[in-house]
Amino acid sequence: FIPNLFQLQDCSALVTDVDGEIHKKTASVMEKKGFDVRVFNIMNEGSDGDSFNPFDDLTLDSYDNISRIVSCMMKASGFD
Repeated sequence: FIPNLFQLQDCSALVTDVDGEIHKKTASVMEKKGFDVRVFNIMNEGSDGDSFNPFDDLTLDSYDNISRIVSCMMKASGFD
């Protein structure tokens, strides 16, 4: 898989890297090639990674959206 990443050019890539090993082995090379390397880590709060808060743009009148997000989160956590 890693050799394929090193061959990329003029494109974007999304890599699932559960333990961070691919990032450790490829980030510096990809940055030198001009790629903007980012980490989205939802398991380690306070890490140096990027973040996403699905509740940021919701208002009190967004009940349906809030309900759907919470439902998805509960199912993903095994609490459905």
